Amino acid sequence: MTCASCVGRVERKLRKIPGVDPAVNLPLESARVIVPDGVSDEQIVETINNAGYTAHLKNGPRTGAGTNASASGGGNHHSTPSMTGGFTDRIIYAAILGVPIFLISMFPSFQFPNWGWVVAILTAPVAFWCAAPFHR
Repeated sequence: MTCASCVGRVERKLRKIPGVDPAVNLPLESARVIVPDGVSDEQIVETINNAGYTAHLKNGPRTGAGTNASASGGGNHHSTPSMTGGFTDRIIYAAILGVPIFLISMFPSFQFPNWGWVVAILTAPVAFWCAAPFHR
């Protein structure tokens, strides 16, 4: 899913199932779906697949009133690999690398000869790997 049209399409298809209340998150390419007892996880995944996207359960079979599903790619006009699984890692690495970048750049007491090169080297993974989903 790469646009609001994709989100609307998935939500419309899921709302056709009686009692289903979907909330699709475009940046995370996932959906939180509240379903009644009579609706199976397979039915939710199949509905998303029939809409032209690839779906799978993130947390295994549901135990309560809701289920988490992830939808990605497919469709007639959009195809994007799923970001699930690596998104949290990207945020953690960005935070770990961001602290020294901030300290060295903003406080003269942390600066040393050629500190700009060190900041550039620390910034490269943040800009290119951690922010890759944003740039895509």
